[in-house]
Amino acid sequence: MQKRFPKLETEIDDAFVAFVSNSAGQNSVVGQIRSHRLFEGSGSSIVRENELREETEFHSFSSELKIDTKVILYGRLSDLIETFRPLAMQMASEKERMLFEVMRNATEKTGNIVSAEGKPISIEKIFEVLEKIQIEFDQNGQPRMPTMVVGSEIAAQIEKMMDDSTADDHQKRFDNLIQRKKAEWLAREADRTLVG
Repeated sequence: MQKRFPKLETEIDDAFVAFVSNSAGQNSVVGQIRSHRLFEGSGSSIVRENELREETEFHSFSSELKIDTKVILYGRLSDLIETFRPLAMQMASEKERMLFEVMRNATEKTGNIVSAEGKPISIEKIFEVLEKIQIEFDQNGQPRMPTMVVGSEIAAQIEKMMDDSTADDHQKRFDNLIQRKKAEWLAREADRTLVG
C-alpha cells in the first residue's frame, strides 16, 4: 500500500491553484479584479441599490493537460512549472469569456448599454458611458477609473481623440464629471451602514 501525505498533498494543491491563478491573472482583465475562493454552496447573490436580490449561479470551467511522467519524476522543477503555463492561459481565457458574458447580461438587465451603432467611437459616447457608471475613489480622493476593454482599432480611435485640438474642452468636461461623481460617492459612503 502506498503511503499518503495529506498535508503535503494539500500544500501542493494550494500552491498549484495559486500558481495557475497568478499566471492566469498577470496579463488579463480578470487579474485586476479582487476575488476569493468559496469552498461551499452553489451560488451567490447581489442585493442591488433598488433592494432587488439577484441570484448568481457558480459556473465551472476546466482545462486539460497531459504531462509525461518522466517530466514529473526526473525533470527540473522549472520545466514542470512551465508545462502548467498553457493551462493557466486557457483558464484565464475561459474566465474572461465568462466575465464578459456576465457583464453583458448585467448591462442588458440594467439598461446600461451604450452602443455606437456601428459608427466610429466618439468622445460623446465615452462621456455617455462615464455618466452611466459609478466611479469609486481611493483614500486620497483620487478616482479609480474603470478599465476599458477594446480592440486595437477602437484603441487607435480613442488615442486619436485624445490628441484632438479640443482636448482642453474635453478635460474641463471630464473634471466637472469627476467632481459630480465624487460628490455622489461621498454621499454613498455617508449613507453606508457599517456592520461590526
